[in-house]
Amino acid sequence: AHAVSRELQSPRLEGSEFLDALRELAKETATPCEFVCKKPVAVPAATAQSLLRIAEEAVRNAVRHAAAKKILISLRATPRALTLEVRDDGQGLGSVPTAGHKVGGLALMQRYAHEIRAKLKLCSEPGKGTVVSCTLSPVRPPKPGDDDA
Repeated sequence: AHAVSRELQSPRLEGSEFLDALRELAKETATPCEFVCKKPVAVPAATAQSLLRIAEEAVRNAVRHAAAKKILISLRATPRALTLEVRDDGQGLGSVPTAGHKVGGLALMQRYAHEIRAKLKLCSEPGKGTVVSCTLSPVRPPKPGDDDA
């Protein structure tokens, strides 16, 4: 219900609004959180919406369940792929499987990744934090005049 409510309340993201939304997510997170994106990235609205949902869920999990003290959200593009990564220094997940998980935040992130034909990868080690990585390709290069991020 929470996820559906959030989807209905969210505006469609266009252009730099996606980067602004990620910056805002980092700024509004109770745990110290930073957003890094070194080059402009052009992301279609539907893709941006799913990536934002993945970032929100990964940050929410880091704050609520991992007792993270620091979170880093990064977005990077290469000619071959776009990668969103959320890294935390929390307690980690142990041996929680990422494939076929049917409930909770992991399932939501997998659903959003599937919607945009992206690969979702989760790396975690007890006591050493978690990295949620979502990669998709191909990526449209930024247009001249796009805002630097």
